[in-house]
Amino acid sequence: DKKRALKLTTAKYYTPSGRSIHDVGISPDLLLDHPPGLADASTATQAGADEEKAPIPLTLTERLAKDFQVQRALEELRTLVRTAARPVTPEESIQ
Repeated sequence: DKKRALKLTTAKYYTPSGRSIHDVGISPDLLLDHPPGLADASTATQAGADEEKAPIPLTLTERLAKDFQVQRALEELRTLVRTAARPVTPEESIQ
């Protein structure tokens, strides 16, 4: 008497607003082209690493600082924060 079991899990993916994106995906709000000649931050190593020795990989902080998409996303977020933090003019409050 061998006991057997099968656990089947199914899931669908939803946005925070509750919209199903299962089998559909989402479109980005902002499309970015990778600038030509820009190194891939995921494989970057520290400058001056001895070529005879194994390259010294960058830390996560260093990789994020070199990652074009991360930096562009941070720029967008800073813009949103500045826009949300500015005072509302009387003309805008009427609209």
